[in-house]
Formats: sequence, C-alpha cells, structure tokens
Amino acid sequence: MELTTFVGVEALQVAAEVEGLYREVFSAPPWNEEPAELAGFRPRLEESVSRGGFRLVTAVVGGEVRGFGAGWMTVAPFRRDRVPQVAEPRLAVFVSV
Repeated sequence: MELTTFVGVEALQVAAEVEGLYREVFSAPPWNEEPAELAGFRPRLEESVSRGGFRLVTAVVGGEVRGFGAGWMTVAPFRRDRVPQVAEPRLAVFVSV
C-alpha cells in the first residue's frame, strides 16, 4: 500500500478517484446515501481544500485508490468540551478493501 499526502488544493488532483470511492462506499449499506447526498461530497471537498491546514491522504493498492482520509488542523487550544461535535464532521476516514 502506498500512502500519499496532498496539501490544500493539491487534493483536487485526485478528487475524481476519491469521489468515486466515496460514492462506492456510501451508497451501500449501512449508509445507503441517496444520490443527492452523494453529490454533496465533491462540493464539500472543493470547499475544504481552501481551509488552512487541510490534508488528504490516499491509500493506493495496485494502482487504485482504495482508501482516503481528509481533515484539517484545529487551532490551539482545542476545546475538549466539543470534541465529538467538532471532530466527527471535520475528519473522515474511508477505506474500501
């Protein structure tokens, strides 16, 4: 497995592959996202890449993106009373085997 990190707008270089994997994974159980929900991924990614500290890491196996993680750095001090509300929507890890 090869891991590659993309910083900021560099992530758009692999947007199509990552979006395809997202659609493959999240259209299936247990998520069963509807087409409108799936279509929202690309605009969220395009918005996120402009945030300071944004990173996207791809996991490539046999020349194919089989997983990815994306998120951005939180400015210190990080509020510990908001971890579940803040961390979940800002950091997502998707893996397809």
